[in-house]
Amino acid sequence: MRQIIAQVQEKIDELAPEITRELTMQVWAASRYLSGSVSREIPYEVVYGLDLALTDWVTSPPKYIVTTAFLAEMNYHFEGVPEQFYDLAERTLGVRFNHRVVQVALPQLYKHQPLNNSLLYHELGHFVDQQHGISKLMLMMSTFDPNTTMSDLKIALSHNAEYFADLFAACYVGDAVAVMLGSMAPNYGDSETHPATQKRISVVQDFLGDKDNLMVQSCNKALAVQGLPLLSKRFKSPDIASCFDNVRPYQIQSKEEVHGLLLAGQRYLVQSVGNLTGLWANVSEGDAIRMINDLVEKSLRNWMVREMWQHDRTSQNGA
Repeated sequence: MRQIIAQVQEKIDELAPEITRELTMQVWAASRYLSGSVSREIPYEVVYGLDLALTDWVTSPPKYIVTTAFLAEMNYHFEGVPEQFYDLAERTLGVRFNHRVVQVALPQLYKHQPLNNSLLYHELGHFVDQQHGISKLMLMMSTFDPNTTMSDLKIALSHNAEYFADLFAACYVGDAVAVMLGSMAPNYGDSETHPATQKRISVVQDFLGDKDNLMVQSCNKALAVQGLPLLSKRFKSPDIASCFDNVRPYQIQSKEEVHGLLLAGQRYLVQSVGNLTGLWANVSEGDAIRMINDLVEKSLRNWMVREMWQHDRTSQNGA
């Protein structure tokens, strides 16, 4: 990104104004996420889970980097860098990127509350959709009434995108995404951009309960056409009670448990707060929420350290 700015400044008199503007605006937008992702405040543990999930969907170059930014509002969102930007940078400046940037944003209030960040998997789903046109393909494969208007189609496309992102998240964090939807958008009805919250939760629950659902079928048909993996449960919810009851991190056993820990932690939190016993008996609810989130972070961090150690050990043996 720095190289692009340097090249733009050097060739400012040669480049067309619209090209200069486009390159500069994209670099500025990306820098907000890149700068946040190198700070000590970033939720590295949850971002690790997103990186891990992305490997299920990206099996060939270019590689992708998940970057994050904080929001002052209670909201999550995804912001993509269009492929045209990378093409434009190479064509006009000779700058070739070895990686692509995936940009997701989360509330600053939740930066160290991983159990509130399962919706980041929803945002990652929007990225996969943008890369492969899943929601657009779903629309193209649908049957509509002859009286359907362009406005109706636009709404249907937006709703497809939200349903797919919800289901993508459910593949990794299970019912945790439905719980967060109910918390963040309680009783919201249909809008031009989002389906009603209860409809979204019902689709997720049907998927997790292996029930027939037309929206799940539509997503899978589009994924199959694109040669992508079908929607499936890619998580395992570990039994963390004995560890967390004793205020100890859980030792994660697999990458499926990396994702499933968010679901297990959320369930443990809901069951514990308001009924604190044992070592938690004299802990306030506020402190308990903070400590349970901290145990989740430490469990993920310990897995990350073990994986890095194992990778380094394998590399040394291979050398």
